[in-house]
Amino acid sequence: MASYRPSPLVRLSLLTLLLSLLALGTGIFAVREALKAASARARAEAVRAARATALAVRQILERPEVPDLFPETRRFTLGPKGLQVPAGLGWYLAPPPPPPPSWKESLLLERVGEFRGGRSSKDEALRLLKEFRSDLPREKLAAAWLAQALEERKKALGILEEGGLLGKGGRKPRGNGNSPGKRRAPKSPGAETPPGNPRRENLLLLDPERRISLLLLLARLGVSPPGWAEDLFFLLPEARGRALAARLVDLVPVSRKRFRIWMEILDRAAALRRLLRKIHPLLARLVRARAPLVLPLGKEVLVFHPSPDGGGKGVLAERKDLLDRIRAAADPARKEKDLPRLPSLVWSGRPWFGTAPPEGAALLWEEAWIVPEIPLSGGLESWLPWALLPLLGLPLLLGLLLSLRAARREWEAFRARADFLTSVTHQLKTPLSSIRLFAEMLREGKVSSPEKNRLYLDLVAAEAGRLSSMVENVLDLKRLERGDRVLDPRPLELGEFLRRILELLRPLAEQEGLALEADLPRARVPVRADPEALHQVLFNLFENVRAFAREGGLFRLELVRRENGQVLRVLDKGPGIPPSEREALFEPFRRGRRDRGGTIRGVGLGLTLSRRILRAHGGDLVCVDPPPGYGACFELVFPPQGEEGGAVAEGGRPGREA
Repeated sequence: MASYRPSPLVRLSLLTLLLSLLALGTGIFAVREALKAASARARAEAVRAARATALAVRQILERPEVPDLFPETRRFTLGPKGLQVPAGLGWYLAPPPPPPPSWKESLLLERVGEFRGGRSSKDEALRLLKEFRSDLPREKLAAAWLAQALEERKKALGILEEGGLLGKGGRKPRGNGNSPGKRRAPKSPGAETPPGNPRRENLLLLDPERRISLLLLLARLGVSPPGWAEDLFFLLPEARGRALAARLVDLVPVSRKRFRIWMEILDRAAALRRLLRKIHPLLARLVRARAPLVLPLGKEVLVFHPSPDGGGKGVLAERKDLLDRIRAAADPARKEKDLPRLPSLVWSGRPWFGTAPPEGAALLWEEAWIVPEIPLSGGLESWLPWALLPLLGLPLLLGLLLSLRAARREWEAFRARADFLTSVTHQLKTPLSSIRLFAEMLREGKVSSPEKNRLYLDLVAAEAGRLSSMVENVLDLKRLERGDRVLDPRPLELGEFLRRILELLRPLAEQEGLALEADLPRARVPVRADPEALHQVLFNLFENVRAFAREGGLFRLELVRRENGQVLRVLDKGPGIPPSEREALFEPFRRGRRDRGGTIRGVGLGLTLSRRILRAHGGDLVCVDPPPGYGACFELVFPPQGEEGGAVAEGGRPGREA
């Protein structure tokens, strides 16, 4: 086979490709330089803006309005004598221990335990209760517990009322003491009580533990929790308060709203105590402060503003929350009116916390920075190079597509010509040699008998006919490709036509040892087809059976009707065709794997020509899965009657009558 040499068009395409690569490289270099310059300018501007933001934030942190941006649970106040505990909170490091009971209180509570344990009679307990005399609220509470244990509910309520411990807002006994009275709305914890209120003063004489005991006693007596219960929850540790609330809900009806208020009070008190416990170790440093102080404490930051009298106020907030609140309060377009007024701040950059900040970060305080945000695209110098990059790559893409397309077409044409020449040379060599041999023998008179003379002449005629058929196939394919061959579809009775074809093929089949079978309907099967072209298609299929499936010994025709028209099936019992090769066999000069060595005669144009003839009629020729017991199956699809008319030319496009 001759070597392949690219044509001038392919060479021009390759040259265009190289020039495009050079242009693209130059463009990329220019884009890179432009982007570097734009990035440097954008980075310098972002760093400058981040430093301005950090400076403005540091100045805002020095303003005394900053603590007012936060809720009460984040703020603290430092007085001349130390931390100021919010009113009603009572303690923040550890709850104070309750005072020891008096001897009367101990005696009464001991008698309660003996009576409940069965170690004392009810008469003895009643006698002790009758002889009891005291003005102390805690001893009155113990006496009321004893009355409750003796199931003297009215007596217990009377003792509490006498001692000023029943309070207001609970259920006052009326009648039998079970009907509810009026309830006052609970006050916020720590609210001041008007002076001169003896009931309130008696309650204040009780420590938190005895107030808990009083609440539980009232609940056992069927009295709803009084209004001072909210103040008590504010004094209690969180876990103790939640346990008390759950116990009260079990004893008396409590509304969901009031229970939710108790939980909010407990959360608020716990948050305040956590805040004060964190501030307590820093008291010495805060007292000595003479200027605004910013101290990082892990994920939180303390901001303190001292006052001239030695105290001050501050806030302990999460780092990100502090910056978010400052940013919201300093936003010129803010809508919140309840926030303190801060100087306007145009924020640029993002906060970053850690010990190793990115390059260009501006310091806020220790381990807190403002990192500049480098814009990905800015002005013209930033986006214009990227916009030009596709235009620079367009010549490369165009050159690549042209080169690949031209090279592929030339290679396919070169390979087709080479395969055609190889196949035709091989196929022409044998019959030409036979014709030459027989002609020389006849010319030199070496054939003596008339029978041999007749046989040799028949062989010469057969080989010449074979050569003529081969050349005619090649010429017909070229005529169809150029549109020179015009088919003449006409009404045709397909069943009768196939019977005549079988009679014409029978001598050839008997000579090759092939059996002819047909399954044709008796009814008329009208189609429109060119008889000569259809004869050529069937002859090509028969030649394929003779060449590739001779050992099967069968050539069978079946005519069936389907929705897409009449279908003629051509079957044999040869070795079959693999599914992966079926479609490729319809390409020019393509042969199956079984004949890659060229041992079977033919140039590989029969199936190609046959398919193009069928498609010129509006039908098709396909290779499908054969029924069981058969080797190969070709289907000739004819369009329904009435879809085709007139002459057809150029691969299936309607033409005019010749």
